[in-house]
Amino acid sequence: MFSNLRRPLSALAVVALAGSTLAGCQAGQAATVAGERISETTVSVVAAELPRVTGQGASQSAALANLLIATAITTAAGENGMAMSDDDVRAALTNLKIDPADISEETLQVAKASLLNQQIAASDKKQAIGERITEILRSADVNPRYGIDPAKGTAMAPPVWLVPKTQ
Repeated sequence: MFSNLRRPLSALAVVALAGSTLAGCQAGQAATVAGERISETTVSVVAAELPRVTGQGASQSAALANLLIATAITTAAGENGMAMSDDDVRAALTNLKIDPADISEETLQVAKASLLNQQIAASDKKQAIGERITEILRSADVNPRYGIDPAKGTAMAPPVWLVPKTQ
């Protein structure tokens, strides 16, 4: 009697486990760009640290936008032979009287992209690199809760399920 009951329960357990595994792949993900996953934790860290680097406040959406752009710039610059070491970025921050000692790797990458962008602007390849950056950004997959539309480079309307109904 119990052996007949075990099979449906075993199948149910396998389905439940598979469902939880698939759901876990997306949990905590803010975006994917250029094959790199950006976690919600990373967004929070960068949002907290950016004011020390830029002197301006940073919302979660602004931090994610900076991370998306940083990844696109770094990728496109690298494809065109432009690079900058983390030590160079730390030195540049120190010259700006910003202590890089307590800055996360992710925020350091945002600063690196800003410095690389200056190199790109002075390059004779700036048009092609700019087009590649746009292409990378348009292919990004962004969690809708951040309100960023990478295809248009603008804020997007919140999804219907997130907007409260008015009476």
